[in-house]
Amino acid sequence: MNRCIVEIFLISIFVIFFVQKSESTTTILPVIDDSDSGLNFADQKYDNSIEIYADRGFELSQISKTIIGRVNVKAIRGGVTIKSNKLTAHYREKSYIFNKHNVDKKNNEIDDVNEIWRVEADGCVSIVSSSQYAYGDHADYNIDDAMLILTGNNLRFLTKSDIITAKDSLEYWEHNKRAVARGNATVFHADKHLQADILIADFTKNINDKQLTIKQIHGYNKVIMTTPQEIVIGDRADYDFETDIVTVTGSVKMTKEENQINGEYAEINLKTGITIISPNIVNDEKQQRVNALITPKKLN
Repeated sequence: MNRCIVEIFLISIFVIFFVQKSESTTTILPVIDDSDSGLNFADQKYDNSIEIYADRGFELSQISKTIIGRVNVKAIRGGVTIKSNKLTAHYREKSYIFNKHNVDKKNNEIDDVNEIWRVEADGCVSIVSSSQYAYGDHADYNIDDAMLILTGNNLRFLTKSDIITAKDSLEYWEHNKRAVARGNATVFHADKHLQADILIADFTKNINDKQLTIKQIHGYNKVIMTTPQEIVIGDRADYDFETDIVTVTGSVKMTKEENQINGEYAEINLKTGITIISPNIVNDEKQQRVNALITPKKLN
């Protein structure tokens, strides 16, 4: 590649990433305050540019409107960093839908500034903020929808106190502060874990350190709740992290040591260690029974 082409290439990169900046370009990254917003790569102010680094440089295609970085690639926006072996950034001309402040009322014109609307990362993907971490083989970050989808092997979503894993995919919805794990999904919280086909975790900011933590998590299909005292299975589970109470419904079976209790509703109070098994109320007159199999301990 001769020098002229290199200079044109670098100018193109500069226009794509930094033309959105104000007259002062000395500070590329915004100042991050103590309150963390999680993996909010998309949900940033419009003037926050994206920094991309790659050991093997960049491949720019004006036809497909993509920029591809290879080997040890790192993309930074706000307080979120994406790392991977390969990264593809999709760009386009800015739309007035997202940038009404760029409309020139006098001439009725719109700035033809470019913006990145989608980022794909492949190979050893990690996405990191100060309080959340996500790992996988492939990441697809749709900035318009503020949605991240991770696929591949060893899918993990970590906070400072919890781990969420999945076999099929991990999603993170920025606007709702929600993570969705699909396929043999499991959340590990201290010495307890909840497993289901699908897990949906809702996050909230911790009052003390302003970090995002799980507020509630919901499990659907083939639910297994495991604590040091018992194992409870059912069709659905709702785990409130603030009250430390788990409710399991639908074909509930609780196993504790060699004893088993069957019902349709279970409430597990993880603070007190008390579990309540109840029948399902079919109508006002008839109730199903709770069945128990108690195995007495053998005397020595």
